[in-house]
Amino acid sequence: MSLAMRECRRCGHVVFPPRPLCPSCGAWDWKERLAERGVVEAVTSRKDLRLASVRTEAGPVVTAVAPGGALQVGTAVALESREGVGVSGEGVQVRILPLEPAQAPRDV
Repeated sequence: MSLAMRECRRCGHVVFPPRPLCPSCGAWDWKERLAERGVVEAVTSRKDLRLASVRTEAGPVVTAVAPGGALQVGTAVALESREGVGVSGEGVQVRILPLEPAQAPRDV
């Protein structure tokens, strides 16, 4: 399962979360772009919760729920999303799953 992002049809800029206008060129013509993998840029722990900032293969950085274990900066991960979460029921929860070295993305 991947994470849906928006890619501007005019200039190719990718955003997450979705926005009405492209911050790069001002267009409002979007297409969906799926991000399946990324690389961990930072890890934060607080009590029983671990979060990771992940630079996706599409470009944007997302904050994701991190699994237990030795997750470090530079770890290649797969992205998994679940919609309909949060107080409003309109949020997206992003989880990450560490990849084996052979599965790591090469151009992130």
